[in-house]
Order: sequence, then structure tokens, then C-alpha cells
Amino acid sequence: MGAPVFRVKQEPAVFRGFELETNGSLMQRGQHTVNLRLWSDYTFAEHTDSAEPLPRIPPMRLGGELSYGVGALGFQASLMSVSKQDRVAEHETTTDGYTILGGSVHYRFFAAGTVHILTLQGRNLTNAIARPHTSILKDAIPLPGRDIRLTYRLYL
Repeated sequence: MGAPVFRVKQEPAVFRGFELETNGSLMQRGQHTVNLRLWSDYTFAEHTDSAEPLPRIPPMRLGGELSYGVGALGFQASLMSVSKQDRVAEHETTTDGYTILGGSVHYRFFAAGTVHILTLQGRNLTNAIARPHTSILKDAIPLPGRDIRLTYRLYL
């Protein structure tokens, strides 16, 4: 099977949408900190003349991250929910929604003038089938499944 071939041409279009984000500290007592980040974005796009949807426009997304730190130790949990995209252009398929859960724990220390960070991270912990609507290959190749990684970084 060969790669898909697309013919792209410029046409008058209108885009509307929003991006929202808020970050805040929920608690800060001594070495203990709790922070929250919430965000969302949405795009609506169509041809000006025909009101037909434009191709590969992402659906609404909502996300959040909660982090906790105490001294050199930090924890973080994240959740991103992507809505179904069923407002599609000609020759385009709909895309199911999905939710991605992630998390990490890290330990940071200083030695000999160098910052050391050891991180255990999990991405897509529920092993969700996730197909971004903006991807040309979404019907053939989803995003990676569950991913657990251990990293050690040095900052000299």
C-alpha cells in the first residue's frame, strides 16, 4: 500500500476558536507545594463560500495537571481528554475521542556542581487507543500505547 496523495489548494476560510489556560499554586507550606494547571482549546473552521468543514481540524481538548513537591521529590499526574471529531471534510473519516492519563515521580539532587534528576514516567497509562484527528496517518497508526520510562539527566 502506498502513501496517500493529497491535492491542497488555498480557499477563503474562517477560523474561530479559543485557548484557555490557568496555572496556580494550591498550597505552599515549607517545602511542600501543590500546583494545578487546567487548559482547553477548540477550533471551528469552514470554507467561507460553502460552509463546508476544513480538513484535519482538531476537536475540543481538555486537560489538567496536578503536581506535588516536597524538597527534592516531586510527583505529577496529568489527564487529557480529546473529543470525537465528526465534523469532517470530504474524503476524511471521523475520529473517536480518547483520554490519556500520565504521571511521573522524580528525585533531584546536587553533587559536585551538577544537577542530577532521576525520573520515572508513565504515558498513556490506561493504554488508550488514541488517534489525533490532525494526523494524515491516524487511520493506520495510532499514538503509542502505554509507555513507562526511567531517565537520568545531568545538568552541568
